[in-house]
Amino acid sequence: MTYKQVVEANGLTALDTNTALMDNAAVMPTKALSDLLGLSITGAVRWSTLAGTQGNAYAAEIVARTRPAD
Repeated sequence: MTYKQVVEANGLTALDTNTALMDNAAVMPTKALSDLLGLSITGAVRWSTLAGTQGNAYAAEIVARTRPAD
């Protein structure tokens, strides 16, 4: 099944998928976005650029989770 068929079969629109991609691109590093969603790294970079971030918030959250409590 193609991506387009999956989207249509689930009653989603291009606006739905673009919104979800933009939300993910705003908080995830481009490499994670690429790996998890099957995007090329170039595509993931474009989405991150459009979202106005490079996923620094996500990286900061991971670091905060792994630091021992003071």
